[in-house]
Amino acid sequence: MLSVLSALSVRVPAGSSGGSGIAVAAGMVVAALGTDTGGSVRLPASVNGVSGLRPTIGRVSNAGVVPLAWTMDTVGPLARTAADTAVVHDAIAGWDQRDRTTRREPVHPTAPSLQAVDPATHLRGLRVGVIADYALVGNQPDVTASVRAALDALDALVAAGAVVTEIHVPGVDELVDAQLVVDAVEPSAMHLDLLRTRPDDYGDDVRTHLEIGLRYSGVEYVQAQRFRAWFRDGLLEAMRDVDVLVTPTLPFTALPHGAESVELDGGPASLTAGNMRYTAIGSMAGLPGLSVPIGLDRDGLPFGMLLTSRAFDETRALAAGNGYQAITSHHLLRPQLP
Repeated sequence: MLSVLSALSVRVPAGSSGGSGIAVAAGMVVAALGTDTGGSVRLPASVNGVSGLRPTIGRVSNAGVVPLAWTMDTVGPLARTAADTAVVHDAIAGWDQRDRTTRREPVHPTAPSLQAVDPATHLRGLRVGVIADYALVGNQPDVTASVRAALDALDALVAAGAVVTEIHVPGVDELVDAQLVVDAVEPSAMHLDLLRTRPDDYGDDVRTHLEIGLRYSGVEYVQAQRFRAWFRDGLLEAMRDVDVLVTPTLPFTALPHGAESVELDGGPASLTAGNMRYTAIGSMAGLPGLSVPIGLDRDGLPFGMLLTSRAFDETRALAAGNGYQAITSHHLLRPQLP
């Protein structure tokens, strides 16, 4: 599905839950569900200018969902605002006997707490972490500028107790490489029988991706999972004194249909690496993340900021997003259609 977001060209709405992002952005529905493995809730939220939450792994049931990469798969909501996203998350979160991977962690409804007080108060005392040498470089210039402006808006609330701190996360530059291994091998394992017996039933692009996963060795997969565990430990240590980690959701806005690379600050980059640059952090660590709109670029295309919080603390990310939307109006902006 394609999204006409600019008179300049037909743009891709990101995916794989691009249809959900379009439906919310176009006002066809109040909210929609998406499936997020490497970013497929957060990415469509970003390029379509809506809010989207990836829950903690094990927080929401995957019953009835065809697996892709089962150690990263989860279901999450998209809606106009963080508050509306919280309503849907409250309804779908919790243990499900049909899915043995769901956790019995207690679910504390978030939506009522967001509605009970002035949303801006959720920023009071908020400790915000930013990987300045990673999140604020290598993006389209408008994306970097808007994330800096968002951090400045949060930092302006220092008098109320909000604090923005630079942190260092070891291994973040290599994380996408490890995710590409996991995100190739696990889908290939899932589809192995059908790939052998009914290969022509797959589209060429999907079959090629699945066949690539078959070429990785067991050693490479194990090493990727070892790196993943090491990275998660380092990330949690780096986040010990912060409540949410702030990055762009994507380093670019919606791309023209058929684009094979994207020009970023610093030169061209592959779409695969760009798509996963920031969403890989939550996907590989199993942490929740909320994408909220933070503006439009010079062509009128939306993009998002990603708030990643600790495991099973979706409330923190949702409250921060709700507070940010209380002091800004980016979530009210709409792209100009031709």
